[in-house]
Amino acid sequence: AVCATLFPTVYNEAPINSSIDVCFDSTNTCRCAAGYAITGLYKSSCQELSCLDSFRCARPHGSNGLINCVSVDTTATLAFANSTALCPAEKVLTGLYRTSCENLSCIHQFECCEFSHPDGTYTADASPTVINWVLSFDPFYVWCDLPSNSYMVGFWRADTTDLVHAIDYVESTKLYFTPNPIQVQELPYQDPPIIQDITQSFNSAGWGVCPTNYSITTIYGSGCTELNCIEQLGCSRPLESTGYKTCVDYDITLSFDSAGWAICPFNMFITGLNRSTCDQLSCIETIRCCEFDFPTATIAACENTTDWYCPNNCSVPTPMYLSGLYRGFCNDLSCLTEALYMCIQDYPTPAPTPLPTPAPTPLPTPVPTPV
Repeated sequence: AVCATLFPTVYNEAPINSSIDVCFDSTNTCRCAAGYAITGLYKSSCQELSCLDSFRCARPHGSNGLINCVSVDTTATLAFANSTALCPAEKVLTGLYRTSCENLSCIHQFECCEFSHPDGTYTADASPTVINWVLSFDPFYVWCDLPSNSYMVGFWRADTTDLVHAIDYVESTKLYFTPNPIQVQELPYQDPPIIQDITQSFNSAGWGVCPTNYSITTIYGSGCTELNCIEQLGCSRPLESTGYKTCVDYDITLSFDSAGWAICPFNMFITGLNRSTCDQLSCIETIRCCEFDFPTATIAACENTTDWYCPNNCSVPTPMYLSGLYRGFCNDLSCLTEALYMCIQDYPTPAPTPLPTPAPTPLPTPVPTPV
């Protein structure tokens, strides 16, 4: 069985800024960094096209790049008022081509791509979501961003051509991941979960970690909402694993200072949390992320999200492993409201190919008996 057939994706990390300040000042194609798609735009102090100075760019968790990129001619659509220019279905906007004039109709091409994933495919919303930017793009020196975990697929041109008043609406989509259709077996836990007491080590600046070769599956709270109310970790390890293959300490100082996700790299799981001296969610500075080693198994991963409320005990479903945490707009444990978890799947070992039946050895020709 596959542990999830279709689920919403989250950003792999906080969106990054790609400057197009020089690139977009004249005829050119300007893109996000390789492997990323547009999620927001930054406008400086004027209304012309060259005042578009930066893209905000993101990629979904687990993606290994862009595929099937196409150029979409927008000359006809953006030349007229009250028109929409869109990427094809399943593709997201990764770059813009402009000519030498300075209004919105001078954007002549979209670059639209799909995200690639080694173990499955991404699917977009059936219909793009329309986001109203009528007022938000009016001021100078302003970022306009899509809702979290969304990607731009096009925009609507109003009845004017200058940049700030022409982009009244943008269209966005969320992506959903479908694992490859292969029968796999979710690996159960190797033994009952271990309860790791971190009352002392996580009471002030320091680490709360699982024992070596185990990963977090439960966070036990004592009912209050400060960071030091996390008192225990439930830790598990998958069957067939011989331990950690590799570990990294992943800095979330910036990504967890406001609402958003803190996520391990794909195929890695949270094995520990590091905090500073204060007692809010933003004081979690680092997560330790480890990948399990499977010398005798071929492993695939799948992921999904679950709602949490962590002043009390929070667990991922069995036999899953914690790989990301989401914080809301407040800054205490009550805002640790969602978790990303992953399962570990073992592909069935194919039956050995039988050896070919050897041809029979011919009998020797007998020597004739002399008369």
